[in-house]
Amino acid sequence: FALSALLASLTGVVEEVTFRGQLIPFFANRLADGDILTGAAISTFLFAFLHTNPTSFFKGGDAFLDNAVLLCLQLVNGAAFVT
Repeated sequence: FALSALLASLTGVVEEVTFRGQLIPFFANRLADGDILTGAAISTFLFAFLHTNPTSFFKGGDAFLDNAVLLCLQLVNGAAFVT
């Protein structure tokens, strides 16, 4: 239990530091001419997309619907974390 809790906590911290601490400034400076909101939007979409299974979008049916719901959920989560 202790090892699992440590790994889960560490994964969350590393993920947030990567997406919020490194990718937002990178995207804002390189792709958006210093616009932090555009950097945050790109980072949030990438955050959401990387939490889904992209091949499910091509399968259709329930797999597509499940993946679309997950993408929307992660967009909301990512937007909440970025504020």
